[in-house]
Amino acid sequence: NSMYQTEEKVSKLINNLKAVFTDFRLAFDYVHSKVIHKQTGEEAFDKGLDIWFQVGAEMTYPIDTAKEFARNYDLIFREEMTCNQMMEYIARKELPDYDIPFYNLYGFGVVEHKAENQVSENLVI
Repeated sequence: NSMYQTEEKVSKLINNLKAVFTDFRLAFDYVHSKVIHKQTGEEAFDKGLDIWFQVGAEMTYPIDTAKEFARNYDLIFREEMTCNQMMEYIARKELPDYDIPFYNLYGFGVVEHKAENQVSENLVI
């Protein structure tokens, strides 16, 4: 859960992985900076974040997109899906009544590191 870590801890983890493994793939969930800064556009939800943060679940490290995360850490971007997209995929159709704004600000990403960032021909996700 990268959102509950500091940027320094995430950076240290990525650097440690690179030092130990020549190749690795990392899957993670993340929240957008609008959530961490309580600017989701949903007043009730933003107020609810105060309670969430007060009980010790403070989120400190935003990731706006998995592609940006990959670029920041010199990784290869592989895949990204917001929670809304995941729900539509599971249902195999668009879910207009299920379009919860927060779910567009919470996502899942997959990034990869290859020795000298060589792209894998046989990538399976």
